[in-house]
Amino acid sequence: CDEQPQQAGDVVRGLQLAERTARALDATGAQVLLLARAGQDLRQYGLRWSHLGIVYREAPPAPPAPPAAEEPEPTMQRTAWHQPVADAEAPRPTTAAAPGVWRVVHKLNHCGSGDAAIYRQGLGEFFMDKPYRYEAAYVVLAPELQARLLPLLKDNAAVARLHAPRYS
Repeated sequence: CDEQPQQAGDVVRGLQLAERTARALDATGAQVLLLARAGQDLRQYGLRWSHLGIVYREAPPAPPAPPAAEEPEPTMQRTAWHQPVADAEAPRPTTAAAPGVWRVVHKLNHCGSGDAAIYRQGLGEFFMDKPYRYEAAYVVLAPELQARLLPLLKDNAAVARLHAPRYS
């Protein structure tokens, strides 16, 4: 609810947490997990995590069709200023072991109100709202539960049926 622009350091920390979380989720081999973040300081209530979402792996889109044979292949020119990305900065690769991206389905209240909406976000967005601590935790769900939840989480109408406007 803070209308202040985000500081560059906060954006970097949020994206770094998203990257570390993606790698940790990839390593589980799971398709659906519970994901927690520390958005607020709730220690006075004996709580470490303030927010919970259901995170699932979304398969990558199909590759584009190859260009028609009669079209010339485009050429790319490298300029002197183009530098390769260092390994530490390389994006998380999409591989057979880690196909696709992670999406989080979660509920957020509207700025200081008791009303809420359901959101589907990537990990970067999920961690981008200046959390109290740049930490996350996850729980791998049983394989049978993952199999049942995955198609529901991808279905907007099914997710909407879970929603009640009152935020708890």
